[in-house]
Amino acid sequence: MSFLKILLCSLALSLSGCDYTSNDPYESFNRGVFKFNKTLDNAIIKPIAKAYDKILHKTFKVCISSFFNNLLQPSVIINDFLQGEIVEGLKSIARMLINTTLGGFGLIDIADKIGLKQKNQDFGITLYKYGFKKSNFLILPLLGPSTPRDATSFVVDYLAFYPTNHLGRLSKNLSPNFSHKASITLGSIIDTRYRLLNADAFSAGEGFDEYLFMKNAYMQYRNKILMEASKEEPEDLDLDEDLFDEDSDDLIDVDSDDSDDSDKIDKSHKHIKDKCVNENSEVITKLSDDKDKDEKEVNLETLKNSGDMSLEVTHSKV
Repeated sequence: MSFLKILLCSLALSLSGCDYTSNDPYESFNRGVFKFNKTLDNAIIKPIAKAYDKILHKTFKVCISSFFNNLLQPSVIINDFLQGEIVEGLKSIARMLINTTLGGFGLIDIADKIGLKQKNQDFGITLYKYGFKKSNFLILPLLGPSTPRDATSFVVDYLAFYPTNHLGRLSKNLSPNFSHKASITLGSIIDTRYRLLNADAFSAGEGFDEYLFMKNAYMQYRNKILMEASKEEPEDLDLDEDLFDEDSDDLIDVDSDDSDDSDKIDKSHKHIKDKCVNENSEVITKLSDDKDKDEKEVNLETLKNSGDMSLEVTHSKV
């Protein structure tokens, strides 16, 4: 399932009030942190990311993203070896050496052009492979969506393995001071937020549970990464492929440079709502054919007027 399909699937689930991962023991805490993070994002981080996107040419933005990806490569290498992936670990070393030297400290992703692709790898995946399979959704202050298992990646990958934290061991002249570390951290945050701007389009709309959307999207995407890393078969939801027709004119492209195309957003929402309402209407019709109409009356008019995917069935006594 592609990232576009995951976003659309999550949108459909959220519009219906359905939950991809119904077990949410931290929901009360999560919603509070989500509100805090969203307020901070809207006030500071998102406007900066939008200005960054508008001011810089696409070439520079690609180079900056490549640079920060290269800083994560030591973590990828160590986790490869922790998982016993010797060949993959050697490939990751080669990728880092090529991009750091020939690619100007990672500004140009030369390794990708010769077949050494960037991959998802972190300590959370390592724990998953060692048996820590189940972990509930958790939102961290400032850091965003995660799970207790994957939250360890922020500690291990970014504190223990991040290269700027260890430059001082090579030479005192290379040791970055607080302002340098803060600049790198801020740059990484802005770059990450810029790359998520287009995904914001899928969380627009009145009466929309953005928390539920974030949880569904993150857990599906993360489970996809974990299963692919473990060479397991991803568990896609059994939904009509027509709902996720990537060639449809009604759906927006998350890779598009235009993240503010409100017309496309509205069409995407309407496309999904109409599709789900039609499908649920068919289900209701089948139910009414199988059951006595005196026992189960279906309120189709309420369903259509609400514009969502909830099924309202009124039970009456004979």
